[in-house]
Amino acid sequence: MAVQFVANMVLAWLLSPADFAVIGILAVFIAVSNSLLDGGFGAALIQKQKPTGSDYTTVFYFNAAVSVILYGVLYVAAPAIAAWFAIPVLGPVLRVLGLVLIANAFCIIPATRLRKRLSFRQLSIVSLVSALSGSVVAVLLALRGDGVWALVALQLVAATVRCILLWAVTRWSLSAGFSIRSLRSLFGFGGYMFAAGLLQETCNNIQGAVIGRFAPLSVGYFNQARKLDQVTSYTLPNVLVQVLFPVYSSYSGDCGRLAAVLASNVRLVSLLVMPLLCVLAILAEPLIALIYTDKWLPAVPYFRIFCVAGLTASLQNINFYAVAAAGRSGQLFAWSLYKWPMLLVFIFIGKIWGVTGICWGMTAGAANIYLVNAALASKYVGYGVGAQMADILPPLLTSLAGLGIAMSVNMFVPEIPAAVIASGFTLFYLLVAATFRFRGIADLRGVLKMLKNRPQRAKTP
Repeated sequence: MAVQFVANMVLAWLLSPADFAVIGILAVFIAVSNSLLDGGFGAALIQKQKPTGSDYTTVFYFNAAVSVILYGVLYVAAPAIAAWFAIPVLGPVLRVLGLVLIANAFCIIPATRLRKRLSFRQLSIVSLVSALSGSVVAVLLALRGDGVWALVALQLVAATVRCILLWAVTRWSLSAGFSIRSLRSLFGFGGYMFAAGLLQETCNNIQGAVIGRFAPLSVGYFNQARKLDQVTSYTLPNVLVQVLFPVYSSYSGDCGRLAAVLASNVRLVSLLVMPLLCVLAILAEPLIALIYTDKWLPAVPYFRIFCVAGLTASLQNINFYAVAAAGRSGQLFAWSLYKWPMLLVFIFIGKIWGVTGICWGMTAGAANIYLVNAALASKYVGYGVGAQMADILPPLLTSLAGLGIAMSVNMFVPEIPAAVIASGFTLFYLLVAATFRFRGIADLRGVLKMLKNRPQRAKTP
């Protein structure tokens, strides 16, 4: 995360919003293709208690074949996509960027095997090295004046290095042939996860294409604001989810234990992420000017709206993967037919008011998705909606109240520095949390105690 954040900051200094807009418009095509690539089988292998060598090999062949087909489709469709948006450079960029699908396909199984074994140390090292490699190449190309191709290289190099390292770390080899029987058995769970994921990726990335149709340059500002927000709203909680899903799956037969772990993590994310999002909203203008320079200031209003959306978006996947671990992928898919199309409805209604309206539409959609996932967790995991509301409302209402006061002060007394206002918000939140003893504080203490008392690895003589 740190490497990607710094790289994005440097690239924002060196490149124009128009360069970022090209990648933002094409994001939906790459995201949807990546969802088709996996087919939900990666999640199915993690959820399955004892996958066989035939299962892994079959999914690998499936991923490889689908990646080649999808790349061919994108290659052929690239000129038509460029013509639709009236941006000629989209065609050649998509044809090169699409190669990332093949690299991603070849590393799905090695990454899945490491996640299955909870080998997150190795995964994190691979992610760090690959992100660093892509970032260095991208910055060098940007300094040379290669524009949007620096952003293409960022993704291609990172994906390729990640693939090579994952194979080197896992040392996995194909142990059997392709098995239709394995594919069918995994599809029972993975098929629903695939369909739900496909809808999710489409709806989460279509905004760039929608905005690109009527305001291409705004896509750059929109995406930069969203990227900055996602560090807290999505990336931090999703890092937790990457670890939690295999853990959740190990408790799939014990709903009581699963519900307790889910509740603890909901409280922890609410306690930490919600006030952080509000602080970022307060600091939006000086923060973006400092990180990206003044040329990116049009992104400020979008970023503030995304911070509000993140108050519920940060909790979406924590509930989602708990329900998945309980083996209810069919229900997740069924409800995805409601929640993701509803997000599209909110987006297209918001489009009436331009890019800002789309951002508020995404905020409404995020709240709706969270409520659906929370209701499913209530029904299938045993963590009731009422109990979840009781856990998240104290930090949520305190954060919103503090944000409202802070923004009012900023509006009526603009000479007060944003950093001072943010400090006042933080003090207000801490005092309220301590006075009313938010339950997440106990969960945080438990995590810190666990880390402190973790057994140290024995040193090799």
